[in-house]
Amino acid sequence: FFHRKITMRVSNSAAAIAWLLSLSSTYAFQSPSSPASVRLHTARRPSPIVVKPITSLSAATKNDEVATIQILMSDTGGGHRASANALRDAFNVLHETEPARFPLAIECDIVDIYTDYGPFFPYNQYVALYKIMAEYSFLWKFFYEFGSTPIGLWLNEVGLELACFEPFQKCLTRNPLSIYENNKRADMVVSVHPLCQDL
Repeated sequence: FFHRKITMRVSNSAAAIAWLLSLSSTYAFQSPSSPASVRLHTARRPSPIVVKPITSLSAATKNDEVATIQILMSDTGGGHRASANALRDAFNVLHETEPARFPLAIECDIVDIYTDYGPFFPYNQYVALYKIMAEYSFLWKFFYEFGSTPIGLWLNEVGLELACFEPFQKCLTRNPLSIYENNKRADMVVSVHPLCQDL
């Protein structure tokens, strides 16, 4: 029994290390010195312009020139939305307190991508499923351990690719200033949820 328990821990550790090594080859971990053709998004600083001062934490009106940021999250627990709201507030404070460095107002579009754009069960029910798993720890343990196996990771990747590619693509191209239009992608996309990292 003791030998079996150690073997299970070693195999779980090996799976975790293999998963981390696979992440190191993805675009998310590219160094800033990597060629621009390799990176998914390149930074583009807007040229400084003169804008009228904004005195509230709310975003600028539609007629003002703004920088747009889309923040991807999921309401699974309270921390992801809290992080998204904190980022939104910090971006607005930066524009108000340092207008020379951040001349454009910043409009943040916070999206619960799985609830709003998940095509069907289980993708559009992550919040409800999270609450059930949080209540019954054996379910949490099963899905966590299965999800960290090579087959679990593969099934997740294939499921997202087959079922969610088009809806998530629609989300990523929605206009942050008018969310019912898909004619302008945000200037920057930020993820505050691990299930949104590889989109």
